[in-house]
Amino acid sequence: MPAFNCEAYISESLSSIFSQGVENIEVIVVNDGSTDKTAEIAAAFDPRVRVFNSNHLGPAGARNLAVTHSLGRYLAFLDADDVWLPGKLQAQLAFLDAHPDAKIVYTRHIFWQAEANGSFRPPETFAWSSASGIDEALSGWIYPEMLLDSQIHIITALCHRSVYDSVGGFDGTFGKGSDYDFWIKATHQFQAYRLSRDGALYRIHAGGISMKKTEVCAQYEIVNRAILAYGYNGPDGRLGDRKQIRHRLAEVCFGHAYSHFWGGRAGVATNFFGKAFQYGKRDLKTGVYWIAAKLKSVLPSRSN
Repeated sequence: MPAFNCEAYISESLSSIFSQGVENIEVIVVNDGSTDKTAEIAAAFDPRVRVFNSNHLGPAGARNLAVTHSLGRYLAFLDADDVWLPGKLQAQLAFLDAHPDAKIVYTRHIFWQAEANGSFRPPETFAWSSASGIDEALSGWIYPEMLLDSQIHIITALCHRSVYDSVGGFDGTFGKGSDYDFWIKATHQFQAYRLSRDGALYRIHAGGISMKKTEVCAQYEIVNRAILAYGYNGPDGRLGDRKQIRHRLAEVCFGHAYSHFWGGRAGVATNFFGKAFQYGKRDLKTGVYWIAAKLKSVLPSRSN
């Protein structure tokens, strides 16, 4: 559990772990430079919680540090502002016991949006599915599906330690998206199975890393790096849909450009509107924004 200034949420997150009904469990919290009471709350929560301090390693570095201190055969991940739903871990362990060759099992998740007043409704008020079985379409060799979207949300996954060792840990090169990068690499080496049930609530709030705007478009970089390393084929020989993947990259680039266009970074916007155009998004809207971004990027220099 990487944790940064999560004193408002971490007790709820830890409670959801110890409510899973799994006795033989260790919880490792990496307090990544918090300036609030995150570390104190975690340390006092339960004797099975071990807290290690780091100085702004980011999610990738914090998770890697946690794994180095872990002793378990299996690894599961939860951010300090999210929660697991009841029975999630038991269902995953039961699946792995029943399928000894399986190394990765994950679940669906639910987005946890804030109410109008900024508060979050209690987890027990959600209607969620505890359905048995697996989602066949997103189970097995799912590398081609991972090129189309980050199908595995890290807070829903349970994997054998050998998966982490084979991938080589989390890579924080692009700032955000280290979990997506990890699971793309993992699904090119291992089959993954998605249980039909909901397993976690993913909290959406302004302090979350997914909400932070960066010049680097992590999704674009991660997918391109995967294609360069592995191509479009899954290990079973199944070919990813290049047209769909290019369409996805075009939309990712456009979205990144659009946010920076209105966020004041015209140079970044110009670059990524251009990439969206190259990947096939050649509609009038993209063209107009591309030209507008170019103008915004040169006008200030002319006025000087």
